[in-house]
Amino acid sequence: MPVIAVPAELRRNFLANRGEFIRNLACWPMTSLRPFYRKLSTLYAAIDAGRENPWDYVHKRFPSDWECKNPSVFRYLHFDLAENADRVGFSMCCAPFHVTIDVTIGDQVDEIRAPYLYFDFVGAIEVSKGDELDFSMIPETVFELRRRGFPIDLVTFDRFQSTFIIQILQQEGIHVGKLSIDRTAYKIVVKKELKSNGELKGWKLQRVSTEKQYADAHNALKDATYGERCNVPAWTDWIQRHPLEPQHPMVTEALGAETGDDGTVDHGPFSTIDILSGMAGAAYNCQNNAIDLGDRPNSWQSPAQMNPQGLHEQKLANFAAIQAALENASSMEHVQAIMGSARFSEWGDIDTYELERSETNPFVELGL
Repeated sequence: MPVIAVPAELRRNFLANRGEFIRNLACWPMTSLRPFYRKLSTLYAAIDAGRENPWDYVHKRFPSDWECKNPSVFRYLHFDLAENADRVGFSMCCAPFHVTIDVTIGDQVDEIRAPYLYFDFVGAIEVSKGDELDFSMIPETVFELRRRGFPIDLVTFDRFQSTFIIQILQQEGIHVGKLSIDRTAYKIVVKKELKSNGELKGWKLQRVSTEKQYADAHNALKDATYGERCNVPAWTDWIQRHPLEPQHPMVTEALGAETGDDGTVDHGPFSTIDILSGMAGAAYNCQNNAIDLGDRPNSWQSPAQMNPQGLHEQKLANFAAIQAALENASSMEHVQAIMGSARFSEWGDIDTYELERSETNPFVELGL
């Protein structure tokens, strides 16, 4: 078994958090130390194999014939701009109906109405390394959606590079504001202002504190995914263009989302969650503002699942690879094989962190 020699001055860091020490200082790559998502099967179940994502990732546009089919349902968008200004993840969703769910408050179990999150699209805009994003594309994308018949109720941006974009959208009468996803201190609610006779006077945006529930936005997406009330279009084009990570970016980024000590959600040093944050923001806006349009229609089709035979074969292959690596691990390369296999597993609550901490893994305790 390999041995890591820890200098005396770093011994306290090692004992305080061995996993973080090994990843950050010993250069042992891990997708996530404290994963925010643990039920990987629910992520795959949310992806609708029966419809393709309409966003053209290469040409940065929608198909010419793509338009709104249910204009009576408000849409909600969020744009998550990367700090280095070379990437933006965004999405749009709506709530075509609500479902009744049970929630536990103290010792009581109450019923509440929760929206079914239907994502019209998931998007990403990227530029080459060293180039800067053309931010004018963002408001133009919103305007294009409106021209295609989508009734947009609220658009939000994170704190980076968004002030002038917000001003452009506000001038066109669009409800728009700033919303932090990695540390959600408040939510944005679109409030109606009525005249004394009950007629609509106007709208205004109200910020409501989350009472330090900083993962509130990400929890909106996670709870919908775990509760099987989330529908995300498949993205075959993205998978084909990312052969080293051939899976939906929602799954890839969810595997890299970490829970922080202060209750926040962020990416690790080897991952990015721009697209996932764009989805979380849209889901959060929808959860806080969507009108309850009633229960699920009888004609509603649940997301089409992956091919059962192919999924079964993938499970067997993943299980065999992981078992072999655990039983025969004699090097760091074998441990990395475990990590790699786990990232593509689709079964149950298994994830990279749980495997790494498994009692059958000889690398759980590394010697000093």
